[in-house]
Amino acid sequence: MNKECLVENLHEDSLIAQRVTYDAVAAARGLRNMTISKKMIHAVRNALGIRKEVLEKKKKIDVDSSQKRKTASEEIRKLEVKRRTVLQKAKEEAEGFVGATEGLDNAGKTTIVKRFNGEAIDSISPTLGFNIKTIEHKGFMLNIWDVGGQKSLRSYWRNYFESTDGLIWVVDCADKRRLDDCRKELHELLQEERLLGATLLVFANKQDLPGSFSSQEITDILELNLIKTHNWKIVGCSAVTGDNLVAGIDWLVSDISSRIFTLD
Repeated sequence: MNKECLVENLHEDSLIAQRVTYDAVAAARGLRNMTISKKMIHAVRNALGIRKEVLEKKKKIDVDSSQKRKTASEEIRKLEVKRRTVLQKAKEEAEGFVGATEGLDNAGKTTIVKRFNGEAIDSISPTLGFNIKTIEHKGFMLNIWDVGGQKSLRSYWRNYFESTDGLIWVVDCADKRRLDDCRKELHELLQEERLLGATLLVFANKQDLPGSFSSQEITDILELNLIKTHNWKIVGCSAVTGDNLVAGIDWLVSDISSRIFTLD
């Protein structure tokens, strides 16, 4: 499949255009069987075509007569309804999203996933390799790659980025000695081409422990404001108590779905 032909008409929003193009290419290669289907990609591209037609009609309104303007405006309204219907139908047929939880070892990645799923967290051992978990939220299925964070495993992280719609980066806010390492690993990770456009959720974990850095302090330490290539949000949480886990996942799913299905 030719990437250039896919991206030809997707100039309105370069980030969305690149991500949709990548999704289409990946789907054609059979790599997105857990997430966006070929049918959905076709629907999104169809909606982009409708959007282009809307913009072209709007440009002509200024030079047309009053009656033609009225007719054109009605045509635009119908096209917008059609476009949103196409996207809504694609959204309803979505198979799910793919996400990855990353972070240094002992940050609480597995505990967060288990707590959100209502599983027991009293006997969690370090993740050696990866686990696959499925989270159902807001009508969507979020397939999570829970990847080990030991230093010896970090070089393998990129193996789990194919088809990733969202990245959950978990920070141990009580481990002040390794925050610089945490910052370096995160920014290096975001350079990965396969994470292009992926939504980034930073969980500032272990807020229940005394002396832990706050979300604002973590924002400064990790230099999150330098991130311009991804939609991101930081949420202070506690994997042990469950505080703010739902709020974080809620934002993640909302951002992914709006990025993929709302192309205004």
